[in-house]
Amino acid sequence: ELNLDKFFPPENVFAVDDTLPYCKPETEAFQKVFDAVGIKRAEECVMIEDSMKNIRTAKSLGMYTVLVVGRGRLSKKDNDEVHSSKERLANASELTKPGDAPNSADRSVDICIEDCGQLKDALPGLFNKAHLSDSCRSK
Repeated sequence: ELNLDKFFPPENVFAVDDTLPYCKPETEAFQKVFDAVGIKRAEECVMIEDSMKNIRTAKSLGMYTVLVVGRGRLSKKDNDEVHSSKERLANASELTKPGDAPNSADRSVDICIEDCGQLKDALPGLFNKAHLSDSCRSK
């Protein structure tokens, strides 16, 4: 949907297996990715995440952070009644991870979006190849 493959070659896309024996939010997991891509300064990176634990670690390393909270969560008023079973399920799921549920007011959050489809509007420079570092461009 976002066509990120135009901006990030497959060798610069990482999964859990790529950082073992470490895992987010451990700083060593982030460092493995930085080293693999050739990043010298975390400030050159953007973390797009739905976990507050991972957002907080990314921010502590100096990364720019984008919190993804889920569709309808920014536009919904706090006192609105939860109607959809999908949203009730999401809320119940967040109860199992205290301190990790999305919190757009947390000081570690630079930008908050509902879903990744909003990235182009939230961070237009991210989608402009001229703004990407050489280590992130296709060779």
